[in-house]
Amino acid sequence: MNRSFLFTMLLGFCGLQVAKADSPVTSTDISSYYMEYEMVAKNVGAFELDAATLAFLLNDQERTDVKAAVINALGWGDKVTDMGPVFRDALTAKYGTEELEAYQGADLMCLAYLMAMDDYFNVAEASKIMDLAIQKSPESATVAMIRAVIKGQEAMDTNWCEVWMLCSEALQATAEPRDMKTAAIQNIVDYMILYKSYCY
Repeated sequence: MNRSFLFTMLLGFCGLQVAKADSPVTSTDISSYYMEYEMVAKNVGAFELDAATLAFLLNDQERTDVKAAVINALGWGDKVTDMGPVFRDALTAKYGTEELEAYQGADLMCLAYLMAMDDYFNVAEASKIMDLAIQKSPESATVAMIRAVIKGQEAMDTNWCEVWMLCSEALQATAEPRDMKTAAIQNIVDYMILYKSYCY
């Protein structure tokens, strides 16, 4: 086999491995910009939903962006303990139904984000839930940006340009004042824009 061809193949494989570890769900930071909130600070690297955190995420009076920051703080990877199923059961109890269409946008966002944190290699279902979430809360920049992160994660397997386009569309679809801190949005943009070069 030609040495240069082998080297190219090896680079491609290494790039794929890096991309899997360095991806929208695992590389975007929201929680750092919300550390003044006790619920965010206490959940850094917690990897599971305790009763207080679950109650916070279910509370309609709490801010959607702070909920996203809490989920971001919880972490992802092998230490995570089925946060998505736990929250889904709690939503069934809250609404008295398993039908996702009955849930509010913020609750759908939380569910999808927790599912993505549970298993960021398999986000197809979470991606579909985020499509429903944005229909329910089209004005929410938080929902739009988390949708971009999760659907961007899904796009990593097929279209790296789409990773950036999803983020760009989320920004264009939401007007000021946005319901997420500018610094947190900027952190997401700073990561997602790395994929803009694949659009040319």
